[in-house]
Amino acid sequence: RDGQKGYEFGRKYLREIWDNAPLLQALAQAVLEEDGLVLRDLSFALEAGRRANELTRPADPALLRLLAQICDQRGDSAAAVQHMRSAIDASAGAPPEQLAELKALLQEYESHGKPASRGTSE
Repeated sequence: RDGQKGYEFGRKYLREIWDNAPLLQALAQAVLEEDGLVLRDLSFALEAGRRANELTRPADPALLRLLAQICDQRGDSAAAVQHMRSAIDASAGAPPEQLAELKALLQEYESHGKPASRGTSE
């Protein structure tokens, strides 16, 4: 229930799993999606996700998609778009419905970075 203490523990755990991409990815995903969290430290999630991505070769489309989600929620549309494009590139040979879903998310993230159009009255 205490978000600050939870992330203190999380930072210690992060150091313990620093070279384990699947656990880092799971940690980032939990911060992003776990029900009942009082505090969502997106910088913490991004740190875990970025490290997992560094360790993952070849690139993992699911991890890149997660990074895009985190960046989008942080308000960094440019980074979200970049990660989604990388996820699409890494998904060569994926089923068409999976690629369509990734492309739809890319369009969504691209629209977040565009200024709202303002109507003009004459």
